[in-house]
Amino acid sequence: MNIPFKLLLRIGILLMAAGSAILGAVLMSTRFPYSESGSSQLAAYGKDGNIRYLNVRNYEERILVPMDFTGSFSIYDYEGMRKLWNGLNEPQMVFAVDGPTVMDFIPSYRGFYLLILRSEYSEMVNLEQSFVAKSGVEPDSLRDGALVVVSGLVFSLIVGVAGKITQQRAQRSERLR
Repeated sequence: MNIPFKLLLRIGILLMAAGSAILGAVLMSTRFPYSESGSSQLAAYGKDGNIRYLNVRNYEERILVPMDFTGSFSIYDYEGMRKLWNGLNEPQMVFAVDGPTVMDFIPSYRGFYLLILRSEYSEMVNLEQSFVAKSGVEPDSLRDGALVVVSGLVFSLIVGVAGKITQQRAQRSERLR
């Protein structure tokens, strides 16, 4: 095998090692759960919102309001925020809030999200919200690590087979001389 083939084979093996390291790190560092909570007042027919950076994992939003409260909880991704800014209301997810409510959701990708609670209630209410990020492996990180391992394996196989074919052709041409 020529030096370029050996070098390319080593690069493929290094890719597999790097992917294995990424997979190991992802599996060993499963995200720990955390929670945030706060209380405020929500005006009659008012809105309360915040922007958060979310990873691809399970989240839970807990909203404590009076039993007869009605409203909605909307989640906007970046594109949804741009559309909302331009007057189009197209949230990624919408949940009905009828009294105290717990909602589970998983963002479709990492990034900034706008979370808005809208009141359709005719009185000002005391609002308590809790945001819980649940533990677990993030599937996008797991996928990325696996992709690097598979890429390294495929690269090594292609380079190994190409090197073997080149070596056999060189041996055949020497025999014919």
